[in-house]
Amino acid sequence: FPHAALHSDLSLGTAVLVLPLRPFVSDPVPLYNAGLLLALAFGGWAFCRLVEELTGRLSAGLLAGVLAAFGSHQLYHVYHLNLLSTGWLALLLLALHRLAERPGPGWALLAALSFALSALSSGYYAVAGALLAVAFALARPRRLLWGRGLAWSAAAALLAALLLWPYARAFLQAEARRVDPAPIRAGWQARAAAYFEAAERPDLALQHRLAAEDWKAAAALLAQVAPALRFSGRHAALARGLAAFPAAIADAEPALLLLRGHA
Repeated sequence: FPHAALHSDLSLGTAVLVLPLRPFVSDPVPLYNAGLLLALAFGGWAFCRLVEELTGRLSAGLLAGVLAAFGSHQLYHVYHLNLLSTGWLALLLLALHRLAERPGPGWALLAALSFALSALSSGYYAVAGALLAVAFALARPRRLLWGRGLAWSAAAALLAALLLWPYARAFLQAEARRVDPAPIRAGWQARAAAYFEAAERPDLALQHRLAAEDWKAAAALLAQVAPALRFSGRHAALARGLAAFPAAIADAEPALLLLRGHA
């Protein structure tokens, strides 16, 4: 199945825990086992820190950590590394709590990283994290939706969105290629190209003409931008543009033959 990784849970929250071991361990089996143990231990520690922060009692934190790490949910899904990454949800709540009490960049960064790693571990945890964040903000609106709290909350949300954007963009592109007929995609690309042509941005219009496989219009645009590419020393960009055309088209278009002769 093409782009299979984009249509499954990435387990990135567990992957970052075993990342320090990767230079020393190449066998996936011990890495998997280490990831399982680290995810359980990390979840227990994170929930311990959260509950200790809320109650002020280490005993309560230890109890919460043991129940969170070795409860029925975790042991039932002990083979699913993506679902063992509950520790990041606990750190998200801890960061939001601290952000409400003492707004600052450190807690905003922790909130953004925790949410992004939860979302990149499991789609279920993406929804759970978003609902938890909204519920927490609504429960403490004066702290998180006003003044410095609002500013740092917005910064955390923006950073989390930026961290998730590469995956979300790749997923949406893969889905568009899977479910949308080629003529519809070509029509979208043609409209985008026309927009950039009207805005006098032939360099951007060229990308969309190539994606739409409108070879004649793309050849004309490449010939239009070629002098600027040469003058600015961007010979590699010109070469990439020429290479984007199928051989049969490149051999038949006079503009492309001329550009190849000067390249």
